[in-house]
Amino acid sequence: MDKEIIELKKEVKGLKKTIVELDKKLSKHIVFIEQVYGPLQKSIDKFKRFFK
Repeated sequence: MDKEIIELKKEVKGLKKTIVELDKKLSKHIVFIEQVYGPLQKSIDKFKRFFK
């Protein structure tokens, strides 16, 4: 029983590490998308206003 608990704790610890790494990657992607999309959104809005 103790061996199972220790094994589960190791798995949970590994999962926590994976989640943290994925969160960091996702945050980097979100920042990148915001940097790229932000300036494009202004251009898109200008283009929309032009054709109204």
